[in-house]
Amino acid sequence: MNKIYYPYKIKTKEEFISDYGDDWRECSKDFSFILAMDYLLGTTLKLTSDELKEKWIVSNNTSQKYLKIFDNIELWYISELYLVLQTPNYKPKKFIREI
Repeated sequence: MNKIYYPYKIKTKEEFISDYGDDWRECSKDFSFILAMDYLLGTTLKLTSDELKEKWIVSNNTSQKYLKIFDNIELWYISELYLVLQTPNYKPKKFIREI
């Protein structure tokens, strides 16, 4: 059974602060990371690499890429600055043998 690999996640609050400082909510020129979006912090973006390539939209003003994502409640604009590439963990599970 092949698992679907979702390569990106939305940054955590700590990652935003580390990258952009205390003014992290305004890191994108086109959008703000508003309080109502806080539940998205640290979540995996359920898009494969191919799906992501198809969904990028480029801003006319700043040439910044973003996604329009509908999560069954709200429509959000997710800037490329909000995303982190996750590295897959290929470590095998430990196999314990009893003799």
